[in-house]
Amino acid sequence: DAVAKIGVENDEDIEIFAFVNPNAKAKVRKALKDELKYVEAYARAGYIGSVAGVNIYDKKDAEDGEIVVATKSEEIPAVAKLADEYGITKLSKVILGGASRGESAYLGALSCNERAKLIAVHDGARPLGSSEMIARVVELAAKTGAAVVAVPVKDTIKMMSPEGYIDHTPKRDMLRAAQTPQVFDAAILRAAYAKAMEEGIDYTDDCAAVEALGKHIYICDGENTNLKITTPEDLILAQAILEARNA
Repeated sequence: DAVAKIGVENDEDIEIFAFVNPNAKAKVRKALKDELKYVEAYARAGYIGSVAGVNIYDKKDAEDGEIVVATKSEEIPAVAKLADEYGITKLSKVILGGASRGESAYLGALSCNERAKLIAVHDGARPLGSSEMIARVVELAAKTGAAVVAVPVKDTIKMMSPEGYIDHTPKRDMLRAAQTPQVFDAAILRAAYAKAMEEGIDYTDDCAAVEALGKHIYICDGENTNLKITTPEDLILAQAILEARNA
């Protein structure tokens, strides 16, 4: 998770917490079967290997704010070491994550500074999002209480029946692929996950947990380059994006 302080249009300081998915690293490792390539890829991006995406928040020109990472117990020393090596100055906590992404997000939210007004849940497998994109979703959440970055879907989506045939085809112009960060009023997100934990529901998407409270979540433009790295092919694309940016 990560917290950074950002000034919005009215110059009000907003503290932000961003959660790094503790399962993302395992997924990438399994896909690559080579930890060195994984760490190298994120290091090239300017992010520390185990805490993909954190540097985006750390670069914010805030005097206050913190970064908290939720991860597996065996990874805690490595995360702290990498943060030191890469100069992630706002990293204040590395906590033990939960048994699921939802539980880890909840634990991260509870670990966030009590002064935080907004909590931004960020996926550790998305290290390529821009600071401009983050600023957009933060400003929207500051105004509305809940916001997410998303991109229009490129493919035609088919809803499949239990029997395996096409049930129906939703209109593509109204479909969006949700990304992260997903940013919420701190109290709303904590309440959403407290309710989910009580009911035994494991949400893989933070918006879904907040939607269950009946809260509207507003959408702003994400980025196609804000891809989720889960396969070897994704890593090839990520490296190509980095090379293009550094050309």
